[in-house]
Order: sequence, then structure tokens, then C-alpha cells
Amino acid sequence: MFYGHRTLKAQTLILNALQVAALTPFSALILSLLFSAPNNREFRDQLRRESYLNYLWTYTSKDNFDFKYAFVCGYSTNRTLLAQMRQEAAETGDLLIGDFEDTYENLVYKTIWLLR
Repeated sequence: MFYGHRTLKAQTLILNALQVAALTPFSALILSLLFSAPNNREFRDQLRRESYLNYLWTYTSKDNFDFKYAFVCGYSTNRTLLAQMRQEAAETGDLLIGDFEDTYENLVYKTIWLLR
């Protein structure tokens, strides 16, 4: 795929969204996709620890909601940061890295990439 001035093979960076939102026998699946920048690791870690992301979503004993979330980023041109992002994705399983450079100009690509 071509985005701006860069091409990159998607299969090398993209964590399959189905791994994040694997369907379960629950009655409902709620998937929250959170935009993030590559260098916001501390913020993502804080959300993982302290937010509603880890709340047990049950309305009644019969109605279970399977709540999944994922952080969405484009890739970084900084090789060190990109390696850290890949490591974070492998460790947490909730970071989706798109096949486009994560810039303000490519924000529309990030949105469209989520719809694919």
C-alpha cells in the first residue's frame, strides 16, 4: 500500500484485529478502538492499569458483554521506537500498528484503515 512517500508491507507490522477482538460465546461484543501516537506508551500503560478497560462488563447475571479494546497507531520512522512498538504489541496484544506513517496528515488513513 502507498501512503504519502512510504510503502511498507502490511503483514510485517499489523497485529490482526481478530486476535484482539476474538469472538466469544458471550451475548454481545463491545470493541473500543483508541487512537494513540507511537510515543505514547506511558499513557497506554496508564489506561491499561487504571481505566474502565479492565472493568468486568456485566449488566445482569444473564447478560454478559465481552468488552475488548485496542490501541491504534501508525508506524514510526524512528527504528528504535518502531522496535519498542513491536515489542509492546507482542507483550500486550492490544496494539494495532498500521501500514502508514503516524502523522497528522495521515490521520484519515488511520480512520479508513480501521474500517477495513
